[in-house]
Parts: sequence; C-alpha cells; structure tokens
Amino acid sequence: MSYAPALTLANIGWLLAAMAFVIAPHAIRMPWWVLGVCAGAGIARWWIARRAWRTPPWWVMGLIAIGVTAGARLEYGRLFGREVGVVLLIAMLCLKVLEMRNRRDAIIAIFMGFFLAMTNFLYSQTILMGGYMFVCVVLFVATLIGYNRTASDATWRERVRPAGIICLQAIPLMLVLFFLFPRLSGPLWRMPGDDSSSTGLSDTMTPGDISKLSKSTAVAFRVDFDGPVPDNSDLYWRGPVLSLNMGRTWRAPAVLPLPPGTPLDMTPKSRPIKYRVTLQPHNKPWLFALDMPVETPKDALL
Repeated sequence: MSYAPALTLANIGWLLAAMAFVIAPHAIRMPWWVLGVCAGAGIARWWIARRAWRTPPWWVMGLIAIGVTAGARLEYGRLFGREVGVVLLIAMLCLKVLEMRNRRDAIIAIFMGFFLAMTNFLYSQTILMGGYMFVCVVLFVATLIGYNRTASDATWRERVRPAGIICLQAIPLMLVLFFLFPRLSGPLWRMPGDDSSSTGLSDTMTPGDISKLSKSTAVAFRVDFDGPVPDNSDLYWRGPVLSLNMGRTWRAPAVLPLPPGTPLDMTPKSRPIKYRVTLQPHNKPWLFALDMPVETPKDALL
C-alpha cells in the first residue's frame, strides 16, 4: 500500500510523542483500560508505519469505538460530563491517529490535539500547568510543520526552531487578552453534570441525590462572635427548610416573609449570642442563622 508523503515514520513518531505528552497529565484520572486502548493504538500506528501495512478497516474501528463508548458508560454511569467527555475525547483521538490514511487525516488529528491540550485546564490552572501546555503546543506546532514538508522529512531543528518562534510571537497577543479581556464569573466550559459534583444547598431535595455528591472544601461563610465561641453542639446553622413534600421531592413552602422589624413571638431559652456572618457568594437569596434568629439584619426578611 502506498502512503501519502506526509505519513512517514518520522512524522508519525512526532505525532505520537506529542499525543503522549498531552495525555500524560490525564493518566492519573483515566481508567486503566482507556490507557491500554491509547497505548495499543499508538503502538499499532507505529508498527503500521514501520511495516507499511494497511490501517484497520472501518468496521474494526467502528467496533472499537462502540466498545470504548460502552466501557465509558459502564465506568461512569453516563455519557455526559467533564470526566467521561475527556476520556472519550482522548480515546477517539487515539483511534483517529490509528486510522490515518492521508495528510488530511493527520492535520485533523493535530488540530484535535490542540483542543485536547485545553482540557487539562479543566482540572488545573496553575502556572506549572500553563508552562507544560505551552510545551505541548510547541510540540504540536513542530509536528504540523513536519507534515507540511512533502519533499523530505524535516530535522528536529527545522521543526522546533520555527515552532518556538511562532509560539513566542503569540505571547504579546496572549498578554493583551489576559489583561484586557473581561473576566467571567464562571468557566466557559461549563459541563453537564458539574453542578452536582460537590455538596451544597438547593431549594429542592430528592432522596438519592446525595449519593451523587462529593465533599467540597470550599468556604461557605465565616463567623465572628462577640464573646466566647459556643460549643460545637450549639453550632447548628439553619438555612432553607424543605418541609413541603411533592411525592419524591422536598421543597421549601411558598410562605410570605415577615415584614422587617416584626417582633417574634418566642422566648429565648439561652443567653443571647451576637455574631457577624460573612457569606461567600452562592447565587441564592439565603442567609444562614445560628438556629432561630431573634433579630434580622437590615434589609433581610424572615
């Protein structure tokens, strides 16, 4: 079988190296069998290029893709969300590399590699990760340069040097976007299912939902007490009370709030506790009180 000039052993090696480099940070989060699929696809692609064999037929690739999708469904229990989406993208990209037959397929795989590099920022946005992804981009640009050479294979210097220059030329534009582009309150890549990935309060609750939650270390609010701090057994903070049952779902009843300044018909059974709550933004109109408040803050309703 004759291959396009771009699908030489050197170009295949550069693409596989760039793919391995960008997938490496995801390795600790991926199931072992997905890593096996990626490693197997990479080894098979190298061997095909070395022996000049035919790539697997479309029905074999289709069966592998269906098997990977079914495995991800069994592994995560869904096909939508950040984790399963990234895993499927990695696996399908590796299968795309395995089935490459011409220069067009290789260019598509490289541009998908650029997109895959951005998925690492879904988990970490540190300076170290930014530097690592910059190296990934340089590798993919160097690989792209090699695939655009059809007369002969480019040496590593002919790949890396122009790739580094191109990426360095993009730094001024990156700084302009970093300092002048409006900052959004949330990520642009909001994934389905991310809202239930950490514990929190909602205006509804269905039994069984708590099994889908994981603990979060985010700060909910801070409290300053005017006097000694109560015992832990007395630190019961009241938020929304879901007392209305709608079959399987509990909701807060639709009641009219008391006007500000309305005296409460209640007798405290302990000494008054004065405190100041600094609430973190949570996109809800709730305030949290220590059990039952005797007085409400200004502009607050009970």
